[in-house]
Amino acid sequence: MRKIPFRPRSDKQISQTFIDGFVKLYSVQDTAEIGRMPVKRETLVVQLDYENRSVGSSQFYQAAQAQIKIEKVIRVQRHPGIDTKMTAELEDGTKYDVARVQLITDCHPASLDLTLTEYSQAEDQTEEQEDD
Repeated sequence: MRKIPFRPRSDKQISQTFIDGFVKLYSVQDTAEIGRMPVKRETLVVQLDYENRSVGSSQFYQAAQAQIKIEKVIRVQRHPGIDTKMTAELEDGTKYDVARVQLITDCHPASLDLTLTEYSQAEDQTEEQEDD
């Protein structure tokens, strides 16, 4: 059976398109003094194109049992340093917390599935500079 889009038979991997939009990923740090109310500081790490993915029913119900509401699952190209301590901002300005990062190996280029949950509402400061 042929996989769509077509790639050579020796490869047996599916090409990823990442055409649904772009996402900015921010690292989050608590900048409050010890003993004070937390203040989140977000620093832009990377901006990547993404592709929307569907949330499986078993994944949805398992998250519901853990009292986590999955808002969205997106696929991005693999990038070092992406983890669950980050927030994601889509091109429309909506922010989400990254709840799960899953490595996908049977596609080209190598990709990550990011499970996004509701953004935690706390005071935050955003810094638009990339850390290299």
